[in-house]
Amino acid sequence: MNIDFFSKGKGFIRYKMTEEESWNIAPEGHVLRYENLKPGKYQLVIQPANAGSDFNNPEKIININVVPAFWNTWWFSALILLGISALVFLFIHNNTTKRYKAKLANKHREHELSELKQKTMKLEMQALRAQMNPHFIFNSLNSINRFILQNNRTEASAYLSKFSKLVRMILQNSQAALITLDCEIESLKLYLELEGVRFDYRFGYKISLSNDLDENALKVPPLIIQPYAENAIWHGLMPKEEKGQLDIDISQDENFIYIKIADDGIGRTKSASLSSKSSTNHKSMGLHITADRIAMHHDDGSVESAVTINDLTDSEGEAAGTEVIIKLPIIYD
Repeated sequence: MNIDFFSKGKGFIRYKMTEEESWNIAPEGHVLRYENLKPGKYQLVIQPANAGSDFNNPEKIININVVPAFWNTWWFSALILLGISALVFLFIHNNTTKRYKAKLANKHREHELSELKQKTMKLEMQALRAQMNPHFIFNSLNSINRFILQNNRTEASAYLSKFSKLVRMILQNSQAALITLDCEIESLKLYLELEGVRFDYRFGYKISLSNDLDENALKVPPLIIQPYAENAIWHGLMPKEEKGQLDIDISQDENFIYIKIADDGIGRTKSASLSSKSSTNHKSMGLHITADRIAMHHDDGSVESAVTINDLTDSEGEAAGTEVIIKLPIIYD
């Protein structure tokens, strides 16, 4: 503020923004206008003249913060993207349900279909719906929303990028009966990374492949490992007090590949006890559907189970986790 009793309010005031080189003389009334300023922080320098019109008075600096409109903020863009993702999921879910009902109606009109073909169609539809698990989709959206509320832009962007890539891979893979092992591992890594972030890195994971495997040529059913990895995380590792570990080993022996999913969690016995006491027990049909899908790829008439579950123990005989071994015939292009 400039108090000058000699000029009677007719003194001069000059002004400029800190990034401007030359001064501007304020108009009559001393009303300054800066239009179309971009969002950001600015400093306005004002200096009044004395009665002799000399600018030798102290400069006054005014800090100005131009706040962007809410539709130009990153969190608004993220919310729009979240809304689009939710709409895409609902569209896919409704479209899948309609296709399922249409195929079910056609099945009753096609009496010549064999029992095996009917079972195959049903398993394919159930598998597709299991792959687009609504619990996982909405849990992921909630995690993204949590990062936004915490103003954690970097984590929200990284999580959203991985989540959208995983959804795209699931949609692509669900159209094929078999995919390459490399593609299966890539989608599995994305899923484990997302779950790791969502559970605050309470578990680590490692995926190992034997040297004789050609993951780019070897074919496997899509999302054949993820349901067992999810079960190990939810029921084995998350109830554990300390940080857990999930190890996935893939090897080849003669005409079969073996996929081993091992965790160092609380074990099946304790997990079943906790589940029976919980009113929010997570009951997924993914394991049963996946086991049936694996069994359908064994056409050798063997009575041996394609999925083996072993209870792991430590040196003192106490429960030390669970091991699942999946046996699949080798299929190449």
